[in-house]
Amino acid sequence: MPEHAIVPILKSYPELRKAVEATMVRGQYEIDRAKLETYWRTGALIDRHLAAEEHDTGYGTQTIRRLARDLKLEESVLYRCLRFARIYPIFAARRNLLWGHYRLLIDVADAAERRALELEADRKK
Repeated sequence: MPEHAIVPILKSYPELRKAVEATMVRGQYEIDRAKLETYWRTGALIDRHLAAEEHDTGYGTQTIRRLARDLKLEESVLYRCLRFARIYPIFAARRNLLWGHYRLLIDVADAAERRALELEADRKK
C-alpha cells in the first residue's frame, strides 16, 4: 500500500473487523492474481524463446533443466508454466479461477472439455 494512502480511523470494533477482513480478502486476491500472471508470463517467455529459432532436438528440455537449476525451481513448475502459456496464449484469466484451477485444467487434453470445466468452475466460484 502506498505511504500516502489515506487510512480511515475506525472507532468501533465491528467497523475495524469489517475493514480488516475486506483488506485481507482483497490483498489475498491480488496476490493470487499476481501469481497466476507470473506463471503465465514465465511460460510465455519460455515459449517465445523456444519458438524464436530452430534448435537442436532436446534444446527445450535442456533449457528448462538449466533454468530450473539456475533459478532453484522445480522443472515441473516450469513445464506447467509453459503448458499454461501454450494452452492460454492470451492472458485473460477468469475472475474466479486461481493457479490451482489452471494447474488441473492444463492437464485436460480435450479443449472442449477443458473449456466446459473452466466455465463451470468460474460459475460456481
